[in-house]
Amino acid sequence: MKTTATWVPWTHGRLATASGYGAGVTSPGWYHHLFTSPDLPIHRWLTDAARLLRDEGQPVSSSHVIEGVRLAESLAVLRGRPLAGLDEVSEAVTAVLCEGEQTRAALVHGRMVIGERLGSVPPDTPMVPLQRDLMAAQKRLRLKPEAFDRDLDLDLRKDGQRERSVLLHRLRVLGIEWGCRGPPDTRRRGPSGSPGGCAGTRTWTWR
Repeated sequence: MKTTATWVPWTHGRLATASGYGAGVTSPGWYHHLFTSPDLPIHRWLTDAARLLRDEGQPVSSSHVIEGVRLAESLAVLRGRPLAGLDEVSEAVTAVLCEGEQTRAALVHGRMVIGERLGSVPPDTPMVPLQRDLMAAQKRLRLKPEAFDRDLDLDLRKDGQRERSVLLHRLRVLGIEWGCRGPPDTRRRGPSGSPGGCAGTRTWTWR
């Protein structure tokens, strides 16, 4: 029987062996980093880790990064390795950047070593009509597929934002949970404070 095959983008989390994927890898985020950062991969990795921790409100300075690089490289020398690997940089992150705090280190591991980066497929990839229609609607309405959850407030008085809400409702009817976790429709009071200044809005969280 004649068939047509297609490809779908996966996230790093789904490619990890921890997800149960038999052909997965243990650290897709780390391998992506090595592939895209051939020069100074250890320095760049620890710099990104420091930036992540600072975004989470943790006090991490440039000196932490410098000492972390030294520790990772020293561990590699002691272990007879030509370059620090994931084991060495993970120990440097835990000992120096996270000051021994395992909870912070687990955050870096989850966000960077595995990660939730979403892949992509070429535009000419064979697709079923419904999938192609959805991708066209996402592009037209500027609803970019992402691996992370985030809130979206839509003002239903505006045509473009109302069309976004319609698309998310249609997906919900089809059982595609891309934007179905928001609270019900609400009425928000306008700047004037009068009932006439109210606008129908909906908050979506999509993934």
